[in-house]
Amino acid sequence: MHLEAVSDPRWAAALDLLESGEAAIGLSDLTLSCDPATDRIDHRLQVEFPCLVDPVSGGAPPSSHFAEVARSSLGRARTH
Repeated sequence: MHLEAVSDPRWAAALDLLESGEAAIGLSDLTLSCDPATDRIDHRLQVEFPCLVDPVSGGAPPSSHFAEVARSSLGRARTH
C-alpha cells in the first residue's frame, strides 16, 4: 500500500498492515516495515528512503547526510 501523506483516509488501514507485519507501506518516498518476529523484544520499525547524494562525498560524517535526507522525507510526508 502506498500513501502520499498521513492525511490519506487509508492511513489507519496502512498502520494495521504495518503493525501486523503483513506488508510494508509506502509513505511519500519512504518505505516503512515491521517484522512481527520482533514482538518478543518489542516492535522494530524499519524506515527506508532514497539517498540521492553520495553520503560520504560531502566531507561531513555520513550519518549527518542520512539524517538530513530522512528529516526532509518525513517532513514532506507530514505536510501533504
